[in-house]
Amino acid sequence: MADVKLASAIDLPEVVATLAEAFHAVPIFRWFIPDETRRAAILPAFFAAMCEAYLPWGEIHRSADGLAAAVWAPPGEHMPEAQAAVLGPKLAAALGEYGATSAEIRPLLAQWHPRYPHYFLHFLAVRPAAQGRGYGSALLRTVLDRCDAEGIPAHLDATSEENKRLYERHKFVVTARVTLRDSPPLWCMLRDVTPQNG
Repeated sequence: MADVKLASAIDLPEVVATLAEAFHAVPIFRWFIPDETRRAAILPAFFAAMCEAYLPWGEIHRSADGLAAAVWAPPGEHMPEAQAAVLGPKLAAALGEYGATSAEIRPLLAQWHPRYPHYFLHFLAVRPAAQGRGYGSALLRTVLDRCDAEGIPAHLDATSEENKRLYERHKFVVTARVTLRDSPPLWCMLRDVTPQNG
């Protein structure tokens, strides 16, 4: 199993590169940023903005070898206003003309987010060459074990059938299938608390 560490500011360039590479071929990103070259330029800036906002507030985990990363939001908290105020303009600058489509997708997903405290997995990424080797499960277990110990559910939005199957193996269930016009589907998924033995 991959060795998982909590990321620090010095790790962000590697984490951002991992996220950008892993999400480059994800169906929803291919749909709303169809040009490969534009997508390759946009995603690093997009994920850099997200990670910079999450680092002081949420949790970013990485594999020790840098091949995988996960970005989590803590239960019962909204992003602090200071981070949100900086994040908005950075995302707008990163996404450019694609920002409007992103803004349409977000509320479609948000309406299915639980209204009670939960951990939210915003991104889980494994570099393509390392997929299928247990990295995703190791990153998930880092927080899901805590969910079970604390009695707190977890929520996420799956971006592909393959990812959905991974999450189902970790006891997530689909609560909604979301599309925007002719987009590929996204799946809102919830994992209730699994009682620990003993």
